[in-house]
Amino acid sequence: MLEKSLSDQFDQTFNMYQLWKPSERTAGWPDRGIQLHNSVMIWVELKMTTLRIDNKILVNNFEKEQAAFMFKWQRSAGFCFLLVGVLDRKRNIDCYGIIRPVFYNGWLKVRQTLYTKLDLLFYTGEFDKILLWFRSVYIRQDKYIRSYIRDAQ
Repeated sequence: MLEKSLSDQFDQTFNMYQLWKPSERTAGWPDRGIQLHNSVMIWVELKMTTLRIDNKILVNNFEKEQAAFMFKWQRSAGFCFLLVGVLDRKRNIDCYGIIRPVFYNGWLKVRQTLYTKLDLLFYTGEFDKILLWFRSVYIRQDKYIRSYIRDAQ
């Protein structure tokens, strides 16, 4: 599976949301933006990697410019995550995982960090469960933000 296949799968699964796909982007721009209500934007970087012999994951194709974008976005209280498709040694999909550092400076360490599946924020063998994770994290939060704005008016 190539990153293009992961992108297509992401677009099909998240098609109920307004997706932004930066074109002619400069280095660092994430692959997708998901726009929620009140202009809340969640940036997503999509990467493929291979499960190593020691059953660890290295996302060394996550470029420094991409890490810098995510760092700046999260530092400014923005939402973002890295969606990783993990291939086994036979090049079949092993799992999908989410990387989202707790602290914004964690983005600068993603590229050289060896992860086990348990180190990932979330992992699953089924892509549809990525959507369920997303909804449990961001849609619940979006509903809270909207009710807070409504109550403040």
